Amino acid sequence: SAGIKTYGAGGYGDGRGGTITYGNDESGDAVPIITGSNSWDIVQIQGGVDGAYHALLSNGDTYAWGQNAYGQLGNGNTTRQYSPVSTGFSTTATSLSTTVIKIVQGKYTTYALLANGKILSVGYGTYGLLGNGGAWSHTSTIQTVTGLDGSTYAKFYVDIAGGETNGYAITKDGKERAWGYRG
Repeated sequence: SAGIKTYGAGGYGDGRGGTITYGNDESGDAVPIITGSNSWDIVQIQGGVDGAYHALLSNGDTYAWGQNAYGQLGNGNTTRQYSPVSTGFSTTATSLSTTVIKIVQGKYTTYALLANGKILSVGYGTYGLLGNGGAWSHTSTIQTVTGLDGSTYAKFYVDIAGGETNGYAITKDGKERAWGYRG
């Protein structure tokens, strides 16, 4: 099985089986990501300032754990997860005949870049952070970032980033796009 090591405060779902401890723990407890006969390599780990964590596996599956007040883990609810759970990013990508190639976090929001160039989002929707045309809704259901030029078809994106109040993308032709807070 694959695994990672965690360090730091355990109060934010760092994977220690629900043990909530605060303070500085540098013992580095192992956190299992996948168990069973199908283990894959972890190719990316993403941690947010909000205490939510995501892992992307080489087969495109995504797992998440930690804080989930706004549904930013993408597992369909808003319950804190003390152990890694499968997210809806992989399921949504499969339904679109593609895979997740990158996962990033903003504050309470998570974005996934798909191999077909589309972007998915979940979590905190204030200021339009989900990129789906909504301004104030929060959701634990995976959303598609719509065309940043006002169209319903998203451009082919090649990279993404998440900030505290914005999401960012770079198009295939090198143009930068942003959505979220405009203040």
